[in-house]
Amino acid sequence: MIVVDSPDDTAAWVRLAVSARHAERYDTALEALATAEAQGFNALQIGVERVRIDVLQGDTEAAMDGLRGLVANGFTAVAFI
Repeated sequence: MIVVDSPDDTAAWVRLAVSARHAERYDTALEALATAEAQGFNALQIGVERVRIDVLQGDTEAAMDGLRGLVANGFTAVAFI
């Protein structure tokens, strides 16, 4: 696993989060995102991934709060969503 061999590779942590999301392992995904965030990975990209997880978990309130936070922090790629 790349994150074991290269724990400072923030992009690898995000890729792990995306893979875990696809496997419906949301706790693992959120933990990987937290690690990437702590290491300084792009906050907007992490925020988008968290919103995706919120939606998949059926937490629409958290997803909307996350989207509002993204917009407040400069997210303008509305077509992406």
